[in-house]
Amino acid sequence: MSSSFDLHVQTTISPHSGHPYHVETYPASSDLNRIVENAAHSQKEWMRTTLDDRIAKGYKFIVRALLLNSYSHDYMKH
Repeated sequence: MSSSFDLHVQTTISPHSGHPYHVETYPASSDLNRIVENAAHSQKEWMRTTLDDRIAKGYKFIVRALLLNSYSHDYMKH
């Protein structure tokens, strides 16, 4: 018996038109295992990072986010 049901894809149907409104793809179990392993490794590295380095990385992230935001607003004006 064939089925079009996919555990890794969720399609939201518009109640107004009956057509797909949004499609979301979710990772497979094997991908989730790899993601969790990578996160655990990153957390161990982060624990060894000094407070000064964490603060510097935080500032760097904020500056880049603000620059990206200003560039996107400038781009949208043109």
